Order: sequence, then structure tokens, then C-alpha cells
Amino acid sequence: MSNIKRNSGIELLRIICVILIICHHYSFHGGFLQFSYDDIGLNIIFIQMLNMFGKASCSVFALISGYFLINAKNDINYYKKIVNLIFEMFFYSVLILFIALLTRAVPISGVAVVKALFPIFWGNWYVIFYIILYLIVPFINPGLKAMNKKEYTLFLMLLLFIWCIVPTFTGTA
Repeated sequence: MSNIKRNSGIELLRIICVILIICHHYSFHGGFLQFSYDDIGLNIIFIQMLNMFGKASCSVFALISGYFLINAKNDINYYKKIVNLIFEMFFYSVLILFIALLTRAVPISGVAVVKALFPIFWGNWYVIFYIILYLIVPFINPGLKAMNKKEYTLFLMLLLFIWCIVPTFTGTA
């Protein structure tokens, strides 16, 4: 058994984020975002809010990961987590492909088979970015730990500006 102390507030935040991300996928991929501006009502506003909060929840997940990775050790278990995540991604990708082939629910092309066999290149964007984060954390952590509070605050403000403010006003979000 692991003797890692759990923070119930962060666990609750993760649960809320999972629910909001599911709602985002439902609203985005469910065809609800195709509407006319003449038809705007409470339903459309609700769907838009689900979509918006789901996107923000992905960022919150990244922040939670960063919070826990700040003290990550650069040992064999650290790299084992990356390998396990890649194998999990491969397993579920092949499992879904197998079920799709078995049920013939959707037509499967050769390109779809290649993508399923190599999901790390075409798979879930969040998992890919998570793996990249895991790979660069050992290089980032020493710099973050060396900063004083003022430098850390300025660094966070710079990141907020680059990744939140600029995309909001340039439409690249």
C-alpha cells in the first residue's frame, strides 16, 4: 500500500473536472454547438457554458499534475509511469479497434487501423501533452525550486499572459 497522504479538496476538484470534461465532450461532439444566433436561448447558453468549463477543466488537470510533479524524483519509477501510460493508451486503442471490427458498428479504414496501433502519434492530445510534461519536469523543477516568491509570481504572471490573455484576444484559444 502507498502511504501518500490524499488531499480531499484536490480529489474533489478532480471529480468536478472529470464531470465538466465529460459534459464538454457531450456538448462539443454531440452536435449541440451548431446553432443559429437567431435561436439563442437558455439551452444554447447552458450548452456553451458546459463547453467552456470543460475546456477550463483540462487546464485545471494540468495544474493539479504540476502540483504533484513539483516534488517528483527522477528515478526509475518516474519513467515507469510514462511507459505504463503509453501501454495503457495502446491497450485501450487496440481494444476499441477490436470492438469496432467485431461489431462492424463503423467502417474501419487502413488509416484507422494504423492510428489505433500507434496511438501515441494520433491519440488523445491530452495524454500526449501529459507525457511531454512528465518528460520535461526533471528539467523544469530545479529552476522552479530555485526561484524566490517574487520571481515565481512574475513567472506565473508571464505564463498567464502568454497562455490565457493572448489567446483570448487573438482568437487562438
